[in-house]
Amino acid sequence: MAGNGAFHAAVCNAPANDNLFSDGGVFYGDDPFGHVMPLFMLHIVVIVFTSRAVYFLLRPLKQPRLVCDIIGGVLLGPTLPSLLSRLLSFFHHVFDVEGAPDYSHIKQRYMDAMFRTDNVSLMRSVASYGFMLQLFLISVKTDPSNIWRCGKKAFAIGVSCMVMPFAVLNLLSWFFEVRYVPDDGGRTVAAVAGVGDPNALVTIASLVSDTMFPVVAEILAELRLLNTELGRLALSVSMIIDYGWSLTITIANVVMRTMYDQAAPLVYSALGIVAMIVFLLFVFRPWVRWIVRRTPKDGRIAEGQVLMVLLVVMAMGAVSETFGARVTDGPIIMGLLVPTASPLAVAIAEKVEVIATGLMLPLAFLNAGMLTDFSTVEHPKVFLGLQLFMLAGYVIKFFAAMAPAVYYNMPVRKAALLGLMLNFTGLMQLLIYVDSLYSRMIQPEAYAAIIVIIVAVTAICSYLVAKLYDPLKSNKKVAYRKLKHLD
Repeated sequence: MAGNGAFHAAVCNAPANDNLFSDGGVFYGDDPFGHVMPLFMLHIVVIVFTSRAVYFLLRPLKQPRLVCDIIGGVLLGPTLPSLLSRLLSFFHHVFDVEGAPDYSHIKQRYMDAMFRTDNVSLMRSVASYGFMLQLFLISVKTDPSNIWRCGKKAFAIGVSCMVMPFAVLNLLSWFFEVRYVPDDGGRTVAAVAGVGDPNALVTIASLVSDTMFPVVAEILAELRLLNTELGRLALSVSMIIDYGWSLTITIANVVMRTMYDQAAPLVYSALGIVAMIVFLLFVFRPWVRWIVRRTPKDGRIAEGQVLMVLLVVMAMGAVSETFGARVTDGPIIMGLLVPTASPLAVAIAEKVEVIATGLMLPLAFLNAGMLTDFSTVEHPKVFLGLQLFMLAGYVIKFFAAMAPAVYYNMPVRKAALLGLMLNFTGLMQLLIYVDSLYSRMIQPEAYAAIIVIIVAVTAICSYLVAKLYDPLKSNKKVAYRKLKHLD
């Protein structure tokens, strides 16, 4: 585990400059990008341009923005200078008889210049706010009344997708060899070579088994399948899985803290979360409905009202974090309470979407890519084994979704498409992996393996869903059967 500390020191601990802006500019001998704001603005420019370029190249393959953003972030991390140094070494090896010079310094200089401590902190803060706004916007565009109509079929599929992959992956985790090694403090701790803490395998198993509602909603919206019959079922199942896992983790925390006589803080935390939900249901919801009623048809919402809604989003994010919930839980509930397709929902999307999705959110992918370093792979067998471990979980989850769906008389083709939709993986899981890397639960080479499998699985599932699911064709068949029955 000591390798993690060296990795973060190399990536994020370059000297910081206290000045936000340049003192006099390049003509006065100052380095503008040695200051916080010019480098931060450069971060936005390069990640947006790179992810858009990747999206343009992969658009014929029906790839969602999520996959392109992750690839763009990885390219701008240690991968870019590593490829450049290898390419230069190759050319010198081919054309220079005396041998190739050492270009290993390129990577270190690039990382020190691009990812200093002060800029990484600012980048993560802005990206987190953009991520919160993005989830709020996704919830605003989602009609909860369509999701909650799916009933026991969605519940059965959700429970199956939660239990089966998690149980099987915990059995497969026994194939990873656990060793006892000294940590940075000199203590002897259990570790899996190439992975990290043994609990990391449990975390990975839970994230593979989890299907997060905002991730599925975002990709389905991009594929224009959000309001289809299968899309609504996928959203319903993903919501059951997402909040089912949240409830499970909460219960586990209650049990653990009760064993250590720490139940009182949990009670206060639960009361705070309940108070937040009550406020949203009985204060925020009537207020937004009042705004919608007062707005004439085809009228425009006042900018002050949109501003107040966004301030409440920030406040609920802070309240959620304060009471021990996820910072996104409050904004997600808020978004579901805003009437779908109302003038208020349209105004929020128009004023916020470009800034949040187009400028702020890509910084989260740049931060994730900054930590992806394939040169840290020292255990190739474990690197490949971890990918096969996760892939096995996604395959089991696919069949775990199909089985109950077919049992409830869903056609096999639709059941398979539903299984593919429930394997969508996105930024929410990615951020948990990033936090696990920062907390040293997983090692950098395990994180690199996780990035590869996330991109591969989401890319394949998105492509197959886009190519194989035609809701218009399906609706025509249903209509034809109804007409035939009437005849």
